[in-house]
Amino acid sequence: MATYKVHVFINPFEGREAEFNEWYDAEHVPDVLALPGFLRAERFAVHPLGDESMRYLTVYEVDADNPGEVLERIRAGQPTFRHSDSVDFSTAVIVATSPIGPVVEATAD
Repeated sequence: MATYKVHVFINPFEGREAEFNEWYDAEHVPDVLALPGFLRAERFAVHPLGDESMRYLTVYEVDADNPGEVLERIRAGQPTFRHSDSVDFSTAVIVATSPIGPVVEATAD
């Protein structure tokens, strides 16, 4: 199996950020991490440096045979997840990434 990072960019509806964050942290992340192969998750607030409109990012680390399998695992788990109506799913973007080289560290001068 390979390790993939799954990046989920998603937004709450305007004025519902507190509800969105409570649901995401208390329910959604634990639901996803209960799926086979999902190892860890980390959430981020997005600070756009241009015209980007996404406000939140969750990065999951997943063991899978291929990136398509990751999405299938998420879809398979969906029927048991409680969804919050604070989430604007129409804006969600999900991508899987895999490393193509080693991590490169900065060198001290």
